[in-house]
Amino acid sequence: MPTNAFWSKENIVSIESQREQADLNRPMRPNEIAAAPIPVDGLRLEIQFVTGLIKSRSCRSSFLDESFFGEPGWDILLDLYLAHLNQTKLTIGSIGIDAKTPQTTVLRWLDRLEKNNQIERMSDPYDKRRIYIVLKEDLADQMHAWCAHEMMKALR
Repeated sequence: MPTNAFWSKENIVSIESQREQADLNRPMRPNEIAAAPIPVDGLRLEIQFVTGLIKSRSCRSSFLDESFFGEPGWDILLDLYLAHLNQTKLTIGSIGIDAKTPQTTVLRWLDRLEKNNQIERMSDPYDKRRIYIVLKEDLADQMHAWCAHEMMKALR
């Protein structure tokens, strides 16, 4: 399996060094990260990272009182982004299950994301009762930029 040049520690350190020399002390913009295709290894790494976040967030209630947590929007975005990375579509009913988000909350957040033109609802061509939700590319690019930023921080 070829090594992933973009996600290698040496390449990330080189990118960060170049950014510091150019006085770019800000996170990379989504269009800067999205401009380059994600190699297969990088995609696997990002899928593992997002999957780990989702699992970590869903098991918090095993250790702490659930009333401490209240970010259903973030849980929904993580679910949708993981589906995007895996090139699958989620039904409305399957979103937020890991985070135990009530369906009324999911629907409210999906309405908000749709009004902001960040998701798309798609009818199942075989079953008109089923609606799929997918991220629009701009939001997917923003999620990718955030993941890349967080993963680069972890490598330092």
